[in-house]
Amino acid sequence: MEKLTLNIAAAVTLLMWIFKAYSETLNECKGALSKLADCGGGCNSDGEALALAHARMVARPAKRKVMMVLSDGMPQCSGNLSLKGLRNHLRDVVADITRSGTEVIAIGIEDDAVSRFYENYCVVNNLDELSGTALDMLSKLLLGEARRNVS
Repeated sequence: MEKLTLNIAAAVTLLMWIFKAYSETLNECKGALSKLADCGGGCNSDGEALALAHARMVARPAKRKVMMVLSDGMPQCSGNLSLKGLRNHLRDVVADITRSGTEVIAIGIEDDAVSRFYENYCVVNNLDELSGTALDMLSKLLLGEARRNVS
């Protein structure tokens, strides 16, 4: 498991946990994945996190790139950016990622905030539906059947 640290506007530290390197198999990283619940809290600057994830993704040789975002609400951070600034930054980053050719899908977890930031999204109101919904969205995108704004 790798921890990347960014300083947002030199006021707040953003921790981004990477549970699986691209070169690892799922079996090789299951120990790191088991620690997922221990990594909560802290700054939630979604735009910064997506920008960092996208930078790692574009370094990969794959021709097609798909980013799936899971969100439980609005960006929140106590740095120099206002809440409005964080939200505008997220919109800008999502637009930049999309313009680069990366396909972005988002799932709101018991919250519809994703509707404000992502064109291709859905909301799950029951966590038992999360894995099925994620696989459904991903398979439809990969097979060219992506629907917009499905709840």
